[in-house]
Amino acid sequence: MRPVFPSAIQEWRNDTYDALDPSRPEVSMAGKKIIITGGGTGIGRATVEAFAAAKAASIFITGRRVPPLEETKKHVESKYGVPVHVFPADVTDPVAMKKVATDIGQWDVLVNNAGYFSGPALAKDSNLEEWWKGFEINIKGTMVVWQSFHATANRNAVFIGTATAAVLLPSALSAGNSSYLASKLGLIKFLEVLASEEQDISVRFLHPGVIETEMTEKGGMRGKLPADRVDLPAHFTVWLASPEAAFTAGRMVSCNWDIDALKTAKDKLPKSELFRTTLQGFSGPDISVSLNL
Repeated sequence: MRPVFPSAIQEWRNDTYDALDPSRPEVSMAGKKIIITGGGTGIGRATVEAFAAAKAASIFITGRRVPPLEETKKHVESKYGVPVHVFPADVTDPVAMKKVATDIGQWDVLVNNAGYFSGPALAKDSNLEEWWKGFEINIKGTMVVWQSFHATANRNAVFIGTATAAVLLPSALSAGNSSYLASKLGLIKFLEVLASEEQDISVRFLHPGVIETEMTEKGGMRGKLPADRVDLPAHFTVWLASPEAAFTAGRMVSCNWDIDALKTAKDKLPKSELFRTTLQGFSGPDISVSLNL
């Protein structure tokens, strides 16, 4: 399949494959404590299942709605036998999230999957509260989670953020999505900065593909782009949390990229700004250098 978005990696996937199998020994999460925000539905639920398949010791999930969280817990525990602990909490609430962090204690992998898509509307017609909610959850929520859980991270912990390649769409195709795209673009830069600041936690982040979820339904995107299978971002996230993916820290990668093809870029990344935010027309390190991937 040809890439849907501009891509330096041409080997494009829209379903999981053998190299992403979460049961591979190379990506085993045995003995590890995993935290997943927004773990009750969609990609979040699939990610919980993927980490269970990777033999995680225990999984802790948060979200605003209790029934989906409990459904995820019941399904995963019955299928994999991995204990799943439910914590109803809003990622924008620092008091609630700090309590969750205290209750959970030490952790090894944190997947910040919680996100928000404000309903599509031109900026001039947008409800300001609804428009700003995208920033509250996508950026402030990430900051709250980071500050709440930072102190309890185990050595070599991995923090995974959820970005989007939709920020690469030409401006002419972005009308009506200013809240989502601006907040996600800000999130990408924020995660890049966190990666540069942090020595003890590896910060990694991904584009989770085009998945038919409640969010895409709300955004009116169902059927407008080739859809990916939900197992793809879930299994990719397990790989991203593994030592194999350590070279991606501080850079946005796509779950659609074949990981063997992505690994060919490993030695070139330290000398480039590849997979980081840049602005066309402004000079910067290696901005005009083609890496011929």
